[in-house]
Amino acid sequence: MGNTVPTGLKTASEYAWRALVVGAALAVVWLALTYFSAISVPVAIALLFTALLYPVSQPLVKRGCPPFLAALAGLGVLFLLVAGIGVLIGANIRSQFGELSGQFVDAAHTFLAWLGSGPLQLDEATLNGYISQVSSWVNDSTSEIAIWAAQAGVSAGRFIAGLAITLLSTFFFLAGGRTIWTTIVKILPQSYRERTDKAALSGWQALQSYMRAQVIVAAADAVGIFIGAVILKVPMPFALLAFTFITAFIPVVGAILAGVLAAALA
Repeated sequence: MGNTVPTGLKTASEYAWRALVVGAALAVVWLALTYFSAISVPVAIALLFTALLYPVSQPLVKRGCPPFLAALAGLGVLFLLVAGIGVLIGANIRSQFGELSGQFVDAAHTFLAWLGSGPLQLDEATLNGYISQVSSWVNDSTSEIAIWAAQAGVSAGRFIAGLAITLLSTFFFLAGGRTIWTTIVKILPQSYRERTDKAALSGWQALQSYMRAQVIVAAADAVGIFIGAVILKVPMPFALLAFTFITAFIPVVGAILAGVLAAALA
């Protein structure tokens, strides 16, 4: 009796089980990365930092500088950039803190008056009642607040550990990233090594291009908000410039944070 299974169905079934195997493998990799997120996320961020700092360290290596010194120079540039932005924000806030504190008090009074005369119609007695309820809840929930504080401390410790992993990984990637990658590629079968290496190099070049474009976009956003703040006489324009530049590297949420801060200051 001849084969009654259509050729198209056989072909589709062969592709289907292969797709299931590939999907299962990807799911296992994803679960592993999620389970070890305390390491995988800092390493992924270190790759982004490496792509950002590679144009700084690589020319030094080509000129004969030892790779570890070139990596330290790249990290030094990153540290100076972050420190400079922090100093700029701090100095700008300090110079206008007195004016802003007075404006904040006036804005709070205006907001409270709006609560009473606006659509909510919340008079002073009602507001005081809400404040008393909040105070009572705080006094009666000291154990829960202590648990939240402990959890916040654990989160802060994880953040510091992740930051350390990120900086160390960035240093080693800058100092010997190519050597690390070629060692990893040697695990693969001989026939796949060259193609895998070419694909990884193409991806690395794309990542570098993305980070360069992100820096340009961040600078354009920061300068645009700075010019608008100066024209509209919004307080702390330099702090807005620095804050917008930093938050521009955060996808989606960064632009919203910068816009909210600018609107609040205005």
